[in-house]
Amino acid sequence: LRKTFMISLSVEERDQRSLGYFFNTLESVWSVRNVLLLENDWFAPIVRSIEQGTRLYETKAAVSDENIPLPMSPSSDWSSATNTDQTTTAFDMFNNPISQRAHLISDSKECHKAYGFISQAATGKRVPNAVDRLNILIGVKRPGATRRTGGLKHHRFNKMYLASEGDYFDSHPPKMVIVPLLSLECILDWNGTDEYDIMAITCGEYAEHCSEQVLRAAPSTCSEQEIEMARVLLEAFVKAIACSVRNDPVRESFTDDQVARLPPMNSLKRWSLLKTHLEGKMATIGVPQQRTSGVDWDDVRVAKAKVSRANSLPDPYLLVMKAAISYSAHNGEKLMP
Repeated sequence: LRKTFMISLSVEERDQRSLGYFFNTLESVWSVRNVLLLENDWFAPIVRSIEQGTRLYETKAAVSDENIPLPMSPSSDWSSATNTDQTTTAFDMFNNPISQRAHLISDSKECHKAYGFISQAATGKRVPNAVDRLNILIGVKRPGATRRTGGLKHHRFNKMYLASEGDYFDSHPPKMVIVPLLSLECILDWNGTDEYDIMAITCGEYAEHCSEQVLRAAPSTCSEQEIEMARVLLEAFVKAIACSVRNDPVRESFTDDQVARLPPMNSLKRWSLLKTHLEGKMATIGVPQQRTSGVDWDDVRVAKAKVSRANSLPDPYLLVMKAAISYSAHNGEKLMP
């Protein structure tokens, strides 16, 4: 498919794609607008209802006094290995072969513990304490078991096949942002089987190299309306996650001493300092804003593709969550570790 597609292109377009110059970068279509957080609660509108979460994530009771239901998926969908260990001969959404498997919620040994409130929102669960939020995220270990059962981090909806994901998608700084082309309502009400389109846009110093390596055979381009849809959705999740980091006890699974001992450039340490900053009275967060001058939208080209059961079908909620975190990291204010 990749070879056939590339042959079908004009020589000029094929050369531009091969050199990484065909698609626009994030910086060329969006500027950054800083918004005041103040006392706004932008997190509540992105929380799935109990019904939406239960319909999407099959649940089984945890072995605990509270009997908290955990998100479950078939055992064939679990993975105890790292992103880069997992490869498949399938093609990713951009027609790249032998793709790596990326976790959307962090698979880091420590950093994943920061995602308790996001996991609760994505699954529609309502739990009372830090222990149960962590169980929703990583599952529970039953008596005599060698690994935990259930948990959103191990769920197939938290994984996506993508070529060189560690180099470009899950990198620091990120070089690519992928946003579902869905409304917020459709994302909250997603049924777990519907395929959907995505927008992929590169950013930063190595944007062209990322485009060359990952987006060379991207099958389509977005319309101006689709780019705006992605921007609106991305803005909503950036503001929502910023409000959660500001207002919720997101450091509940870490001790103050544990964070204090970390080196200054540690991702978890930087995130903890960002939370302190966001708690300030005049704290702001950067969100994408469409450029109104210097852009000829008739000439703008942003990659578009479809995620499907053939190339992996992640929860669009977790995908746009990852996009918001990557976008904020690109701006130097990474919202989650």
